[in-house]
Parts: sequence; structure tokens; C-alpha cells
Amino acid sequence: MKIIFYLAFAAINLLLILRIPDGTAKMKYLKFLGWGIPITFVTAILVMLAMKIIGMRPDDPFKNIFFGIILSILTILLTNIIIIAADHIIDMQLKFHTTHNAVNSDRFPVRFLVKNEQVIRNGVRVIFFLGSLLMLYGIWLRKR
Repeated sequence: MKIIFYLAFAAINLLLILRIPDGTAKMKYLKFLGWGIPITFVTAILVMLAMKIIGMRPDDPFKNIFFGIILSILTILLTNIIIIAADHIIDMQLKFHTTHNAVNSDRFPVRFLVKNEQVIRNGVRVIFFLGSLLMLYGIWLRKR
């Protein structure tokens, strides 16, 4: 069962990473992800309060799955926010070098950045996706 949750959240994360928009839509996506964090906390608190009000005493498997889902959602949201921040850093570097450092545009670090912009972006996404897989592994498949 935990493997299914692990694979499901890994697939959701990959889908969200692949669908990160470009341009101005990226800021709307960032707001959506940013609001997802407090909404996740509020939802978790409301579920716990509702369980307490109706007198439900959850057992350990329910607690493990519930908190695993909450932590997985937060992991996915934060990973995507970090990827968008890294994309913004790359955009700012490109903007700086094209406007203020045009004289050195044919030198090694600047030329490499400009020519391999999409490769760098994809590399950042892969690194953070692999990091999120490790975090999800720790949430779902660690030994207890």
C-alpha cells in the first residue's frame, strides 16, 4: 500500500514539474502553489478537529497514512516552488548578461549559459525531482 502511495505522489510530482508554465503564467502557478501550503495545513487541522469532535480515535496505520499524505503534498508543493525560484534565478542571470555584460557574451561562462539555457533548466528540474523522490521515499518507505 505504501509503495502505491509513493509511486502515485512521485507521478503527481513529475507531472507538475513537467507542466510548469513559462512567462507570466509562472507567477500564477507560483501563487497557486504558495496558497497550497497554508490550505494543506488548514485542511489537516480541520480533519483532526473533526475526528476529535466526533470522537474518532484513529489507529496507527491511519495516522501514518494521513501524515504521509500531508507531508507528501507539502514536499511536492515546496519542490515545485524551488524549481520556479531556480528558473527565476536563471532568467535573472540571462537578463543581466544580455543587458549589462554584452561585451563578454562570447566568453566561456556567459556563452555556456546562453547556449545551454534549456539544458540547465532541465538539469535543475531533474536534480530537484530526484531530491523529491528521496524525500517521498523517506516519507513512505522508511523502516519504522
